[in-house]
Amino acid sequence: MYHPDASKNISVSIVPPATKYRPLDNRQYYLHYVEGTQEYHLLITGSGEYEVQQNGTVLLRGEWRYCMGQYILVLTVNLNNLSLGHHSTNPVAHNDFLKKHLENLIQVVVQGDAAFYKYFPWLLDTKINLQMDQNESLRKEFIYTGRPRNYMQKQNEMITIS
Repeated sequence: MYHPDASKNISVSIVPPATKYRPLDNRQYYLHYVEGTQEYHLLITGSGEYEVQQNGTVLLRGEWRYCMGQYILVLTVNLNNLSLGHHSTNPVAHNDFLKKHLENLIQVVVQGDAAFYKYFPWLLDTKINLQMDQNESLRKEFIYTGRPRNYMQKQNEMITIS
């Protein structure tokens, strides 16, 4: 399971037909955590089908969607895959802890595809919506988590991309 204190080293793979600058429509992200190496692996695809690899846990899935005249980055987190090692009886403390680690994961996705924003700089100011996914809950809600520009400008945590 994912551990929040894991290294911030990530590897990025772009699977054809996606490239570092195309496509915008149907561009999808899969952020894995590989337990053996304790690092992140960001997979970027341009098609709708992808089989989950057995060597890692999918923490975030994301895609660019066109909605009401604008593009939105929609990220879905499966809370069942996050073993945060933090079990608090105080729900406020637990939510703050969860929020901090989700922000780190979103930062990994945004910075992992930094070259893409050079070709589409206007996407830096689009919305990022986060959808929480739990097996027990049939209710889906979207939470606005900021804009890609906010995550590109974060300098407090260094991420090494290979």
